[in-house]
Amino acid sequence: MTDTQQFVPASAFTLDALADLFTRAFEGYRYAMRVTASLLSDRIAGENIDLHRSLVVLLGGEPAGVALLGLRGAQAWCGGFGIVAAARG
Repeated sequence: MTDTQQFVPASAFTLDALADLFTRAFEGYRYAMRVTASLLSDRIAGENIDLHRSLVVLLGGEPAGVALLGLRGAQAWCGGFGIVAAARG
């Protein structure tokens, strides 16, 4: 991966693509996750994740990380954050 960064809304990606990115972003963790589009859809609904304000980072044009933003009224929180193994460090 090159170091050229670009941030795009997570809403620009399909749920399948986001689920795959989320799964890859947690590879090598003590408790690795396997995220599916269905599981992600449930999480988005249940945690009020705003995909228009959540971000995917592209490195060299390839998705390399994701930051999900949850919103309820005036409250906001990180609904998940991960970077693929090749881009960590």
